[in-house]
Amino acid sequence: MLVLLFASGLLPPPFQAARSAQLPQILTGERHPLGLVLNLGAWQEQRHHRTGRP
Repeated sequence: MLVLLFASGLLPPPFQAARSAQLPQILTGERHPLGLVLNLGAWQEQRHHRTGRP
């Protein structure tokens, strides 16, 4: 069980890094800060939903 939890924790960082690297190329100008806020908000909401925290 611990191995499975450890392995699942290794997956998100590379995908988050790739998403963060591509965001400025996709959203240029004034859209980039808004995209950052929405991306962070969605990530936090998903994390809270998964853990059951308010």
